[in-house]
Amino acid sequence: MLGTNDCAVGVANGVDYVDYYVKSCGGDNTQCPLPTGTGNTACQAVTEISYPGALCGGVHMCNLDVGTGKTVNCVKGICQGKILDATCTNSDQCNPGLYCNGISVTCVALLAPGADCLFGALTCDNQHVCSKNLKCVKYMSQADGDECT
Repeated sequence: MLGTNDCAVGVANGVDYVDYYVKSCGGDNTQCPLPTGTGNTACQAVTEISYPGALCGGVHMCNLDVGTGKTVNCVKGICQGKILDATCTNSDQCNPGLYCNGISVTCVALLAPGADCLFGALTCDNQHVCSKNLKCVKYMSQADGDECT
């Protein structure tokens, strides 16, 4: 007999096919895993990844908490990222307004207009983009046909 947190996985054999069917979980924010055979399996919690500055809590887990078994980066319902000068491996770890500098491997401030943007388009502040000349320029300021990075 199935418990309230179990999934039933079965097989319906057709002439030219095998169909798997899954009985849905009874609880909110849970799902059955993809079937790999038949039998009962435990329901799994649905998790959606949130990034620094985004809402968290419930099914929304902060990206820095994934795999840790903790929820320390969800503070008052907002995901907290790494702060200025913190060690990082990619920009998804840094708080809004920061990016991960590939040379210093730290979270640094987004670049101001006219700054050299050697690490790509997402290193300029939110009002600017990296031009083909690797400078932060205002969005929509380039002529039609100009190359972008």
